[in-house]
Amino acid sequence: MKKLFYFAAAAVALAACAKNEVIPVNSGENQEITFNVAPKTKAGTQTFNPNWNFKAYAYYYAGGSASATPQLYIDKAVVSHHTIDSKSVWKSNTPYYWPKNGSLTFFAWTSLEEDVATPENTAVSSFDGVECDATTGIKAKDYDVTTNKNIDFLVADVAANQTKNINTYGHDGVPTLFRHKLSYVVFKVNTLKDYSTDGKKFTLNYIKFNNIEHKGTYTQLPTDSEGWTIENSDKTVQTYIGTDKVFGYVDPESGIPALTTNDTQNYYLPQTFGASEELEIKYTITTTTGTPASDDVVIKKIVLNPASVGGVTPSPLFTKWEKGKKYTVTLTFSLDEIFWDPAVENWDEVDISTSGLTTI
Repeated sequence: MKKLFYFAAAAVALAACAKNEVIPVNSGENQEITFNVAPKTKAGTQTFNPNWNFKAYAYYYAGGSASATPQLYIDKAVVSHHTIDSKSVWKSNTPYYWPKNGSLTFFAWTSLEEDVATPENTAVSSFDGVECDATTGIKAKDYDVTTNKNIDFLVADVAANQTKNINTYGHDGVPTLFRHKLSYVVFKVNTLKDYSTDGKKFTLNYIKFNNIEHKGTYTQLPTDSEGWTIENSDKTVQTYIGTDKVFGYVDPESGIPALTTNDTQNYYLPQTFGASEELEIKYTITTTTGTPASDDVVIKKIVLNPASVGGVTPSPLFTKWEKGKKYTVTLTFSLDEIFWDPAVENWDEVDISTSGLTTI
């Protein structure tokens, strides 16, 4: 989802699941449980890196019946990539085997610390407060995007009623499709034209969101209410970028680069906006040539979802952020060139009469 906006400027230590004892059949003739890890997105734009890992859980249903009492079978096993006999597999270091009489329902999650500057260096992260239960699925309690800066929180689709390894995404194992559970916001900045030839330099001082929710609890099940719950409505200022950056005109046809560095705040809590949340931008226009040389500092505040005024509702920048969606906002800065509107006032006509004067 892309937003285009114009400016005119005048001058986890993990919480364990409740453990129920299940005696797995670990006979060597049983097939070991492996995982069939899908890309990070359903569209397959990024594969799950073999250097990453994830936490997996499974609940056993005797006889494969959904009405059976679920029993914990795999508890937060760390699943990683292995090469066995030249074959690529995803499994835990501790072997788990498929039961002979029953089915398993799987849950999985991971968190990745994104290296924005060098994405290939993105690494596995962790945070406190993750639980798993057959009723709620994966649950992340009191997750804070400000203290987990640029951490991508992913939860796999529930793989229910599994009885054997299958091949869905290129590996034999439990189908494990991870989805992003946070919102992703990036900014692009541009000027309407090349003002450098006019002796003007633009510096972006900061971009920040005011009065934004940053802490909530994610719950996977039930499916119809899956998502985030805001607990304490503890709103704060979240700074996207807070360092000066000189920018200028880029031809949109050639592609405007996003302002993404390891200093930016890219991940945000999904939420709905009212009239109190706002975007604040500070930028400086420097006159580099001519007299006098000067700085024009501008602070612009934009309500994200403004209320109606006089029956007219302004176009919102955002109405909400949804999980799994990336929002790209393009800010285009411009200058109002000074023009003159010349006119000449007409002469006032004055008639002089010589009546009564001496004739010359």
